[in-house]
Amino acid sequence: MVNGVASGLIYEEGMSRPTKGGAGEPGARGDSMGRVGRFAWITCAIAVAHGSNLRPAHAEASITDRTQAQLLFNEARSLMSSGKYGEACDKFAESQRLDPGGGTILNLALCHEKQGKTATAWADFNEALSAALRDRRAEREKLAREHIAALEPLLPRLVVETGSASTAAGLEVKIDGRESRPS
Repeated sequence: MVNGVASGLIYEEGMSRPTKGGAGEPGARGDSMGRVGRFAWITCAIAVAHGSNLRPAHAEASITDRTQAQLLFNEARSLMSSGKYGEACDKFAESQRLDPGGGTILNLALCHEKQGKTATAWADFNEALSAALRDRRAEREKLAREHIAALEPLLPRLVVETGSASTAAGLEVKIDGRESRPS
């Protein structure tokens, strides 16, 4: 977990903060490769050698968010086992918001399916499929594809037919307040 930045260096929890030494000490202004400079050089060299993709600290969920997400996920699984789908889906959704993951979205999709929210479940399974493909999780990919195929024929469809092209010229169709384009 990133604690802060000192002299442009990110330091980890448990590491002592890099400090500038006094005159004549390593790290003093006149020392071009003091302790901090050597630490930065070694850290960069190790990262490059290990093929690290140096990501900004905000790219991943914090440890607090990951912990909270795991607790919510565990509670949701328990609630789902008890048939309390409404509460379970809410907890899965919050867990996914805090720390997105392929397993969480797959469980959320299953939960929405149990709730009878066909279109929502279908959308979630498609997101889970994308995550499974990205993460190379064949068993999740198979499960998502099976559920997508089963839900596809159940999706609601809307057909608007007009008598002639002239009648349809000024026609506007809105679903939940959003304009729908003809296909």
